[in-house]
Amino acid sequence: MRAWCHGSRLPGGFLQLSMGSIPRHRLQYVHSIAINHAIDRFQAYAKRSKVLGRNLKYVNVQATSQGDAVMLLSYEDSMPPDWLIAAENFRAKEGIPLAGLAFPRSWKKGEDSWWRERHRRTLCDRDWVVERFECAGRELAYEQAIAVFSQPNYGVSQRMLSWAEFHTRGLGGDLLELHCGSGFFSLALAHNFRRCLATELSGESVKLARRNAERNRITNVEILQMDSKDVATALESQDGILSDRQVQVLRDEFNFSTLLVDPTKFGLDNITRRLLKCFDFIVYISCNPETLALDLQSLNGTCEMRVLAFFDQFPNA
Repeated sequence: MRAWCHGSRLPGGFLQLSMGSIPRHRLQYVHSIAINHAIDRFQAYAKRSKVLGRNLKYVNVQATSQGDAVMLLSYEDSMPPDWLIAAENFRAKEGIPLAGLAFPRSWKKGEDSWWRERHRRTLCDRDWVVERFECAGRELAYEQAIAVFSQPNYGVSQRMLSWAEFHTRGLGGDLLELHCGSGFFSLALAHNFRRCLATELSGESVKLARRNAERNRITNVEILQMDSKDVATALESQDGILSDRQVQVLRDEFNFSTLLVDPTKFGLDNITRRLLKCFDFIVYISCNPETLALDLQSLNGTCEMRVLAFFDQFPNA
């Protein structure tokens, strides 16, 4: 989760600051000890270091509930000379890894593909943290990269994960997840199904999801980099093979009975809406009640709602 922060309050593990936009006392409204600590230490260091603060426009902070944090420093046009030396000194002193990125002067807010491209970053150690959740008596560890989507509120996310796991117990069969991100739900629910196929359009998220499956030793999940519309089209046309550049799976290897969708705020496309009707069970996770209502209208007369829950990721906003 990202915020263009002008004194707004956030409960969770990710924050982006426009440099110079926030009075220091307002930063304490961010409800994360690790984020506040990282900001404190960086601001104090930047006052002494002319390198890290030169042409600096944005600071991103990703933190975990256990207190680990990483920071992404974004510079206009070019990064300062000797940046890596200064970043190493900061990490040695404060224990906080830094990543640096230069972005084009012509960039506008909303055109944010540049800062999600991790290969463009200069790393001082790493640009990710590992968050841990308890689910069904197991600890799950998720690698979360800064500026790549992850659930923003640790406590609420813990409850969401447990709720989804509990209500998919006993469904059996195979699970298809669309918009799987870095595997947050699919990896936690995998033990409730024979096999799972999880798909996601973002290449960076797919890399994280595959590493998270390995990290947690989950072997019954296949992860593909595919748009949900392409997945729905392939399944609707009885296409026998689903694949990306790295992985290929046979449609006949799966007996899908449950569909989990976690779309963006724009909801589902028409083809994916038609796909919903082909499943015995649907788990729909929404961040936009308007598109949720629109998508559920397509199920009128074909499904009944068994359970509903509301989770507020931003209770103090």
